[in-house]
Amino acid sequence: MVVGGAPALVSQLVGHTNSVNRVILVPNDAALISVSDDRTLRVWIKRSSGDYWPSICQTLEWCVSALALENFHLFVGLESGAINHYKITEDLNRITLLRIYSSHQLRVSDLIYDSDRDWLLSVGKDKTFHWYTGETGRRLGSYVQVPGVCASPSTESATSRLSGTTVVVFTW
Repeated sequence: MVVGGAPALVSQLVGHTNSVNRVILVPNDAALISVSDDRTLRVWIKRSSGDYWPSICQTLEWCVSALALENFHLFVGLESGAINHYKITEDLNRITLLRIYSSHQLRVSDLIYDSDRDWLLSVGKDKTFHWYTGETGRRLGSYVQVPGVCASPSTESATSRLSGTTVVVFTW
């Protein structure tokens, strides 16, 4: 809601016991997913009143450093370098762990899921860029010395700063 041209506070979600690291919006504004340094992943369903109600609280082994969501597939990058792949039920009341990717040596910096190709792209603090097939979890390829990536599944491209003066472009 916008009042007088400025954003208005409409809700505060209380439940985490430490700093919130990431929040993503579920498509169609149906829910929010939040993760915190308290090692919890929470799904908050939006009620008809506009308030959010806690639906799922999943405790993880590590703090979360990256999130990607598409078609009820949730990819959670962890400080350990692993990536957990969950499936959330369409009613947003259950979460099931499908796979754990042993991806990076250090924390996961960013995740992108391309549902058209069923590919998971990940970048880690270890400066590696990996991509996997979602069907089997098999690693399809890697690049090293990639500190971060900005990808667009719709254009099938990604860019990264390779060093202080170099930008690289990947396509698939």
